[in-house]
Amino acid sequence: MSLLILGSCSIENWSAIEAQLLHAFYLMAIYWFWEKNQAKATG
Repeated sequence: MSLLILGSCSIENWSAIEAQLLHAFYLMAIYWFWEKNQAKATG
């Protein structure tokens, strides 16, 4: 995601950056939630 955002910044495609940032935050939240629940499941 970082490379996609960097590439979009370099060509100044601002509408794509907004969508990519939203997806990055969404994926980060899913990963955080998964890690949090894995710790509880394994003990």
